[in-house]
Amino acid sequence: RSVQKPNPPTTKPRLVPPPGACDTHLHVYGPIEKYPLSRERNYTPDLHSTLDDYLQVHRSLGLQRAII
Repeated sequence: RSVQKPNPPTTKPRLVPPPGACDTHLHVYGPIEKYPLSRERNYTPDLHSTLDDYLQVHRSLGLQRAII
């Protein structure tokens, strides 16, 4: 698949997460020179995505915590 920036939802999800809801799945990449991506991957992440990009999606989903 091609490289794409995170796609923050433009509307809140129909299912509202409970207070304290936690994201338990996210990825951290880089630096690519030290941690190269697998040649057999089926997805190429946007290596220029930022913490702010993630937090925008996080807030849009109504999440309050994350585990890294």
